[in-house]
Amino acid sequence: MTQIVAIIPARGGSLGIKEKNLQKVNGRSLTEIAISAAKKSSNVDQTYVSSDSEKILDIAKKLGAKTHLRSDVNSSATASMLNTLKEFNTFYKSEEAGSNTWFLVLYPTYPFRTHKDLDEIIQCYKKNHNSYPDGLIGIKQIKEHPYLAVEYIKGKIVPAYNPDVNAFYRRQSYPPLWVVCHWACIVSSNSLGKINSQLFSGKTFPYKLSHSPIDIDSADDLRSANFLASSNTVSISGN
Repeated sequence: MTQIVAIIPARGGSLGIKEKNLQKVNGRSLTEIAISAAKKSSNVDQTYVSSDSEKILDIAKKLGAKTHLRSDVNSSATASMLNTLKEFNTFYKSEEAGSNTWFLVLYPTYPFRTHKDLDEIIQCYKKNHNSYPDGLIGIKQIKEHPYLAVEYIKGKIVPAYNPDVNAFYRRQSYPPLWVVCHWACIVSSNSLGKINSQLFSGKTFPYKLSHSPIDIDSADDLRSANFLASSNTVSISGN
């Protein structure tokens, strides 16, 4: 039987916000919120936190999550999540016997992703995994279409991606495009050698998001999240 393992990547360092994964929304850290969602999901078999920070790992243990201490190689700001998952997979298989595992990758920066969301994501993949063996990835429609992008070259404006400005100048004429969003992400352990650094391949199921979730990357994002949480506009798992 396929095991579903939630892995919460929570590096101690951060370029944007100091100790970002320990920042709080509505009184709880981003790491704690992610752990709560995973542990409340009826479809998750085990919950792990992967970090280079002993502080974060100690918190994870107290909250009932298992832990993985990352190597220095996969703790830098330039380390890829793909290599982190490969390292975790080696660690996990040495700890737990089993064949294929589905890794539910829960970036802590999405505080409004609840256990109900996780159940829906997992159930969706269960229905589609035979046709998409490499996993599932969230996609959301882009806000600013690349046909509007221009380059500034030697004092001139040059369209960057628009093949014909005269033909594609109305928003309604732009071809619909989506952008990858790791709010939803499942990776099959058997496919770690087949997916790209954004954690998908041509055999990954595209999970269309109906909204654009808040992703904590700056102090403004954190303030917005706390405002929304305090106003009860959106729910947080465990609250």
